[in-house]
Amino acid sequence: RMEVTIRHLTDDIDVDREFIRHFRDRKEKPETYDGFTGWSMMLDAIVKAAAHGVGGEKVRTFKERGVTATIATQTPDGNISIFAGAPGLWDRHEQGYLLQAFCRDAEWFGNRVALEAAEKLAGFMMARDGALLVGMSPAFTALSRLTGDLRYVDFLRDRYLIEGGEKEYVSVVPLNGADHVYSNIEWSFSQLAYAEETGRRFATVEDSARKILKGGYSPRELYAKGHARELQRRLGGDFLSVTGTLGGLPNLGEYWDESQIGQQPWGETCASAYLMRFLAQWSKRHPETICGDLYERVMYNALFGAQSHDGRKQRYFSPFSQPGEWWPREGYCCPNNFRRMVFEIPDSVFLRTPDGFAVNLFAPATLKTKGLAVEMTTAYPDDGTVELKVTSEKAGKVRVRVPRWTGLADAGSWRVYDYAAGETSVRVEFPMVIRLVKGRRAQEGRFALMRGPVVYAVPMGGAYIDCWKFDLSRPMTFRDGCVEASMIDDHYRRPRYDVKLVPFAAENRKRVYFGTLGEGGPAVVDDEFYGCSVFLGENQTKANTR
Repeated sequence: RMEVTIRHLTDDIDVDREFIRHFRDRKEKPETYDGFTGWSMMLDAIVKAAAHGVGGEKVRTFKERGVTATIATQTPDGNISIFAGAPGLWDRHEQGYLLQAFCRDAEWFGNRVALEAAEKLAGFMMARDGALLVGMSPAFTALSRLTGDLRYVDFLRDRYLIEGGEKEYVSVVPLNGADHVYSNIEWSFSQLAYAEETGRRFATVEDSARKILKGGYSPRELYAKGHARELQRRLGGDFLSVTGTLGGLPNLGEYWDESQIGQQPWGETCASAYLMRFLAQWSKRHPETICGDLYERVMYNALFGAQSHDGRKQRYFSPFSQPGEWWPREGYCCPNNFRRMVFEIPDSVFLRTPDGFAVNLFAPATLKTKGLAVEMTTAYPDDGTVELKVTSEKAGKVRVRVPRWTGLADAGSWRVYDYAAGETSVRVEFPMVIRLVKGRRAQEGRFALMRGPVVYAVPMGGAYIDCWKFDLSRPMTFRDGCVEASMIDDHYRRPRYDVKLVPFAAENRKRVYFGTLGEGGPAVVDDEFYGCSVFLGENQTKANTR
């Protein structure tokens, strides 16, 4: 996914013609869709790709040109915009993500010019009245950390009301409101980042700690004070779909919806990306395995299902009851929030622990750090075998996440293995059992077919596909990345079809829920996330890795 994504950006898109020219040649009515280019998000994605070495020197040069060309459009007052005169509706949205890209380039590549441009742009934004939009808070938190300047976190506290709850949130971010999924999760993510930054920065300075945190909240308490409990309730209820998508409502598609209808518009890609981003942020501080379980569910289905196999097309929405549509342009939010998230995935594979490391995601990967090298070999999620070769200067422990879907005795926990100084091999086997997951609400009485973290869908075709049902009297098998099953058309004369169900991420998927006929077949289970307390440590089995 990373390779096809960056190849499309570097080889197929003229970023100057498509994006940067709008910043260089500002207009009162820019020639862009809805007054937002999405270049800020794409640039942030390119910086992340370069930091991970994706595409080598070619991508690094591409990144440097993009950052330099964007900074060249900055006016003496610090503004970077596509608007001449009055700012547009999404102006600060774009600027917030430009700040994030500049801050990352400064931190990871030592680009002082990018940091100076970020400070000038942030100063312009703080001096100008206007709505506070998604993307700004993480940027100001990062800028405070990089510069040591307290004005940026003071701005979040005083103008963004970052320490408040839903009432305060709606008052400062009126455009989308608390019912908008992407914005809602970003607010929780922002509160967590702010709390950790200020708590870490002022932990040894009592007066400053009181100034910033007021009541002396710990990062966890401050986070819980905001959206966390409501977010937890929704993710453990009917708002989360079997594919990991969030958001629906007729004609909108971006707002909390527990109907489980799953028809277009449904499951905004921005919401999927931010859910993964939040889970990654949380799991690195509070290592609860359910974060990794949900992260991979969203990744393999909702996120990967929003991109074509060649990386040239993206989906704004990913419904699960119909195929969905391809977004007709490179710009705007969803294609580029997808790209930002794809290049963050490597950060969540391994986690550091006090006595070694943890394996949070399963993929062919290598980890190299001081005194430790790890090589992971696997064909997951097609295969449940994970092999680790650990080379270490001293003995330690590796913790491996055991997904809840395995049904093993230690499912939902971290399985601990010892490794010695020198070279140690670890082999883990997860049973990849096909299962039928019960539908809820609009899908009551129907079932989705899963194997591991992957949801499988019937491909396009069949005149009465909505009337098909799983024939449980015949076995289901996994072969060549597909689940082979028999289905019966219950509409007319009940013909039987031998069908290859494709992963939800396949381009030709259609729908995932169906009824059943006959007896036998895979186990019928509830979704493992339904009814779970996802984040705050309630009803969790987790490793003592702090």
